[in-house]
Amino acid sequence: MTAAGLTYARSRGMVLALCLILLLIITVVVTAGMTTSTLQLRMAAGTQAATGAFQVADNAVETALQCFRPDRGGEVTASDCPEVPTAANEQYDFVIERSTEPGAWPLVEGVSLGSELEAKAFTIDASAAGRRGASAAVTQGFYVLGPKE
Repeated sequence: MTAAGLTYARSRGMVLALCLILLLIITVVVTAGMTTSTLQLRMAAGTQAATGAFQVADNAVETALQCFRPDRGGEVTASDCPEVPTAANEQYDFVIERSTEPGAWPLVEGVSLGSELEAKAFTIDASAAGRRGASAAVTQGFYVLGPKE
């Protein structure tokens, strides 16, 4: 065998080893990219489910405000109001209560407004459960001006 033939035989083995190493590197890079993509899809789906649950809870607050009547007493629940249209696996609940905690509101409960009116503080606590186990809670406070009691 000549020197040129010996060099050619050695280089053929190196080409095979180099191709296998490059194939291994490409496989690792592609696998890491697929794992990252899958994780990002899961995070996006979780964010979408959480946003949907928040929207259902916010819609429940709007429904609570629409069916609130000060003459009903102070507390209204979701069973007193019509259904909020939701997707098949989304649920909501809310409670409207008259707030009487001192210091919880900028105006003192029952503060006189100069005539026969006073401010009455109310709180809506709404909660919702959505897809993929997502949940949301929304609390909103409001005042109603009414005759002094």
